[in-house]
Amino acid sequence: MNRTKLLIVCILLLMLFAFSSCGCSTEEPYIGVPSSDIGKPNETIGGEGVTFGDDMTKETSKGYFDTAENEITVTCISGTQNAYTLENGILTFTALGEDSVYAISGQLDGSIIIDVGANYKLDLELHGFSLKCSTVSPIVVLSGNEVKLTAKKGYESYVYDEREAVDEADTALHPAAIYSAVDLEIGGKGSLTVVSSNNKGIGTKDDLQIKNLTLTVTCTDNALKGNDSVSIENAKLTLIATKGDGIKTENSSISEKGKQRGTVTITGGECTVYAACDGIDASYDVVINEGTTLNIYTDKYSNYSEAVAVSYQNDVGDTVPLKGPGGMFGPGGGMGPGGGMDQGNTDKGEYSTKGIKAANQITVNGGTVNIKSYDDAVHANNDTELENGSSPLGNVTVNGGLITLYSNDDGLHADGTLNIKGGSVFVVNSYEGAEGAQVIISGGSLSVYARDDGVNSTATEGTGVTVSGGNLYIYCSGDGIDSNSRTSYGGILFSGGNTVVISSSGGNSAIDSEQGYSYTGGRVLAIMPSGGMSSEATDCESFSSIGDYDSLSLTSGAYLTVNVDEKRAVTVKMPCSLNALVIYLGYASPVLSTESVSVALDANGVNWG
Repeated sequence: MNRTKLLIVCILLLMLFAFSSCGCSTEEPYIGVPSSDIGKPNETIGGEGVTFGDDMTKETSKGYFDTAENEITVTCISGTQNAYTLENGILTFTALGEDSVYAISGQLDGSIIIDVGANYKLDLELHGFSLKCSTVSPIVVLSGNEVKLTAKKGYESYVYDEREAVDEADTALHPAAIYSAVDLEIGGKGSLTVVSSNNKGIGTKDDLQIKNLTLTVTCTDNALKGNDSVSIENAKLTLIATKGDGIKTENSSISEKGKQRGTVTITGGECTVYAACDGIDASYDVVINEGTTLNIYTDKYSNYSEAVAVSYQNDVGDTVPLKGPGGMFGPGGGMGPGGGMDQGNTDKGEYSTKGIKAANQITVNGGTVNIKSYDDAVHANNDTELENGSSPLGNVTVNGGLITLYSNDDGLHADGTLNIKGGSVFVVNSYEGAEGAQVIISGGSLSVYARDDGVNSTATEGTGVTVSGGNLYIYCSGDGIDSNSRTSYGGILFSGGNTVVISSSGGNSAIDSEQGYSYTGGRVLAIMPSGGMSSEATDCESFSSIGDYDSLSLTSGAYLTVNVDEKRAVTVKMPCSLNALVIYLGYASPVLSTESVSVALDANGVNWG
């Protein structure tokens, strides 16, 4: 980082931490990684650490050739012989009489058309092949029972789409460097690089499968788009969309065979996405499975983002252009599509720049997920009826994995239910850490650093937040756990698990519910400035029999220990200085100590006795 950039960063950080309020110090919740014990996510998701742009440019141009001479070898490995023609730079595969495998090598200034009918399969093997075209889509699949492109082990192949931008409304044109009107699989143990100067990278009308290979896509619009689904398995992907989404699906209807369309599934391998818009935008579900390493950078956190022009119809029917993204290329907020006045990040652009977005549900079953996004890091909608006729759920479920989220807005956002069942989730920067109509934490661990509320439930009745298991840590400037439910003593329920909540701002509460909360089990330590909203934090049914509170002066870096029956229940290293109200649930008469102790602390500075 040069001195000018370093000075700007320092000024911004000083402005960020210039925070003061009644009853607390000038320290704002730590915005960053609490400890190197969580896999050094500063190196993994830190924007300054992602600087391989020059190397990527060299890599994507490696297979480019300037001459117009074609030096191409086509070989039939098995199946129908001579099922192709090569005329005027157009290689066309047709007239298969059986399943066939062809190999291709060399270089072609032209295009490939696969139109083999609906009866037979074609596998086109790439044995060190470079293809470029400036007039039409370089590879178009029009028909085939099953069509597969295989990048063979030991070979590097390249596809360059040099056309001007294609109007997607023109059905005679194909808006991607590799386009298929049928299901398409791209696999193999070799490498494939796709460069689309002004259009999409790889797009299909139906399903898109990526298996095993090393794939790099650099494009303007969406890097991978399967209208019906995108499935990625044990592949190494680098996806760069300078003005679009990284991975996208479009349909959410049911196929003739009864298959639900619109899901993005990633199983195994390593996938890194740089997108000006959403990293993943699924019209139905997103599923991340065990063995996956997924890294996503959106908007200004991608080194490759460019200005994106979008438009909307104003009140008199004129088309009004908008520019973005917000943080880097244009004003955010506003009243156009995607704007709004109640967003945590007021500098957002006029379109979505989320890490992972789904129209129905997001499920993380395992793996390692790192996201640095300008909008919500993980977001599930339930506001638009699906094409299958059902109402979307808007749920986010974490069953396992290590998830690190850095967001200028919400870390985790579910229009429906946010359910943490397992795994480890670290929201290292956010406006609101975790939000849902209902939030349920039953296992695993959730760590939240937020400029506003740590965990927020938007439901106005019933139990909004339930902590029944696992570990929950919150350090925030707003309310620690906030429920908008008006059900008497029902907004928040502690029934198990271990919870530490630290709210650093006067006028906010570590535990905030409209009509009180309930406790039936677990260990809860809540720390907040004295006075202010302290009555909210003690508004628990039968509080005197299951909890207690005390006032202490706590300094940053000091140890606070809660002892129960002369045994240490929990120790917390204070991240800020507070004239604090300390509340402990789980025993009626705990003993508090600020003496230094020699115990191993977790990433958040906590040790449960």
